[in-house]
Amino acid sequence: SSDLDSLLIRCGICDAYKPAKSHHCRTCNRCILKMDHHCPWINNCVGMLNTKYFVLFLLYTFIYCAFAFVCTLISFFNNFPFESDLWLLVCTIGSAFMLLFSALFGVFCLMMFLDLIITICSGQTKIDRKKDVVLVDRGIATNLSEVFGGDGTFS
Repeated sequence: SSDLDSLLIRCGICDAYKPAKSHHCRTCNRCILKMDHHCPWINNCVGMLNTKYFVLFLLYTFIYCAFAFVCTLISFFNNFPFESDLWLLVCTIGSAFMLLFSALFGVFCLMMFLDLIITICSGQTKIDRKKDVVLVDRGIATNLSEVFGGDGTFS
C-alpha cells in the first residue's frame, strides 16, 4: 500500500487521488484534468473534457455579436435623420445601446477566443503558465488535435 501511495498523487486540498496535470478548483471543490480556468459563464471549469466546447461557445458568441452589431447598424442608419416621433427616438436610443453592448461583448469574446487558441497551440494551460510549468513542445497540430479531436481534421 505504501508503494502505491508513493506512485499516486494526492490532492492537498480534497485529499483524493488525482491524475497528473490536474488542478484543484476551489469553486467546484474537485480536481480537474488540464484545468485552464473556472468560468462563471458556464458555471464550470474549462479543462480537458470541455475546452473544445468552450472555444466553440466563444466563437459562436462573437459571431452572434458581430451579426447583431451589423444588423443594428443598418437599422440605425435607415432611421437617420431622426424624426420627432417618440417611438422612433426610443428605438434609436435602444439601437445605440445595442451597438455599444454588442461591440464591447463581441470584442471581449474575440479576445478570450484568441487567448484560448494561443493557450491550446502552446499546450500549456493558464495555470501552467502562472506556475511556470515547462512542458515538452509537441507541436501545434498535436495540441490542436488533442483538444478538437481527429487526426488533424478537427472533427
